[in-house]
Amino acid sequence: MNLSKEKITIGIVACTRDIEILDRLLKSIKTYTTVDQIREILVVWNDHENKQFKWLKKQNYGLPLVVKHNQEIDDYHKVGANIAYNWYSQQYFKLKLCEYSKTVWTLIHDCKDYYHKPTDFFADCITEDNRARMATNHFMNYPKVMQNFHGYIQAHYGNILSENRHFPFDLALMVSLDSWYYRMVPGEPARSLWTQTPFWFHTETVNEMNKILRRRFGGFFPWIFGMVTNDGTPIYTEFLLYNGYVMSKNQLDQLYADIPRNSGYLLNYHQSKSIIDSGQQGPVPNPPENPAGF
Repeated sequence: MNLSKEKITIGIVACTRDIEILDRLLKSIKTYTTVDQIREILVVWNDHENKQFKWLKKQNYGLPLVVKHNQEIDDYHKVGANIAYNWYSQQYFKLKLCEYSKTVWTLIHDCKDYYHKPTDFFADCITEDNRARMATNHFMNYPKVMQNFHGYIQAHYGNILSENRHFPFDLALMVSLDSWYYRMVPGEPARSLWTQTPFWFHTETVNEMNKILRRRFGGFFPWIFGMVTNDGTPIYTEFLLYNGYVMSKNQLDQLYADIPRNSGYLLNYHQSKSIIDSGQQGPVPNPPENPAGF
């Protein structure tokens, strides 16, 4: 498939409890961003087909909005009709929705995100050589539990690490927090993408990763996001998984341009799970109270 460089796709995974903050996000996209640069906004409804979902399907916002139930985008999900609608499956569908993207870049938003300043996706977020501007973090800046993750993996998986015989990537355990250990350059701290929204997926790369995961796990892999260490630290998240895959291909600098965490378009949005803002974060587009009348 020839992916468009002229527009972007925005992907959002939503559920019933997020309906009001989703409303805020969509209105902020309409108010503050270059809508003509958006090919499609794909909202995946990760919940029951309830009245909130039916209401959302009827909305437009003046945006190229497409709303699909999660079972509409996942052939394998039929075996998981009883899959929990939770944070773990949400991560799976953020990866899965990229298979429906027809643009080079797919921007993932959480419902809690919202814009409060004008944002031009190409001028602000994509470089002239078609790299996404994203902040990176250094391995040594992560908490000790993450820095010590290599020891945890060694203790639990033994020679699988050294032989790497069961995993598709050149990083142990597919990719994980441990990926930073393997990508460290002597004398330099390893870099990784800042793993929170808004997050730019390179569509071709994430879909390549998805194909490998489907082949390795029989087509259906949301359960891997429920794997945690003894202290509750997730072994995988959707962004860590993708981040490690990019690093395993040595494509971090090829696909991404590093920007400071407190610069550029990253100052143009806020995050809040509350629809009532404190007033300290700048103006919030005014959604109606209880937008769907629920």
